Amino acid sequence: MLKRTILIFCLLGGLFFSAVPTPAKTLQKGVWLSDFYVGGGFGMENSGLRFENSTFAWGRVGVELGFSGFYFFNDYLGLGADFHYAGFQGTHRNFWDRSTTPISQYKMSLNTETWNLMAVGRTYVNPHSATRVYLPFGGGLVVGHTKFKYEDSFTSTYLKDSATSPDIGGFAGLGLEYDLYEGAMTIGLETRYNFYRYNIGRLADRIDADNRPHKKIYDYISVLMVVSFQ
Repeated sequence: MLKRTILIFCLLGGLFFSAVPTPAKTLQKGVWLSDFYVGGGFGMENSGLRFENSTFAWGRVGVELGFSGFYFFNDYLGLGADFHYAGFQGTHRNFWDRSTTPISQYKMSLNTETWNLMAVGRTYVNPHSATRVYLPFGGGLVVGHTKFKYEDSFTSTYLKDSATSPDIGGFAGLGLEYDLYEGAMTIGLETRYNFYRYNIGRLADRIDADNRPHKKIYDYISVLMVVSFQ
């Protein structure tokens, strides 16, 4: 599903970049730029919580969306602020323990979402072209919220809890955009490497999990479709 989504984004981007002959409205000092974006992604290293001998991963990014604004101090560099949300598909496990009588059924799940407020920047490689390459980057506050659920049919145990962890994070990436409507609007594709610290101990202490690091770096790659307005 993720590969198909990324392929569709690439095809749509290719159609826009190749089929719309529009003169460039170049970026310059004093320009304000607003972005809106949506996409998805996949985790790079996202394990860290162990419970009942099982490791739980945050999983793929189900959806990521947000908006940002930039002020350009010259033709190449813009600085501003960004707010975005990322929801992770998480881990869901359903298995049986045949060593018990009757056979035990276990159900466990972990779901996480993050809200991010960051100071961001964008550096253009070729700001005077209709098709532009840029380097996005940013850092700031990341608030992660995790929900955990565990059921054991043999002991009739039901455990449900959640924890919120505010901390720091950031991203860096590569983008490609094309001018539409004489540069008043642009559409493009952007890929980001995202990273942030998460205090998994806040949740692990509440559910008595095993092998818990108090803070851990989580990272993932996201692919976004971006629409910008001047």
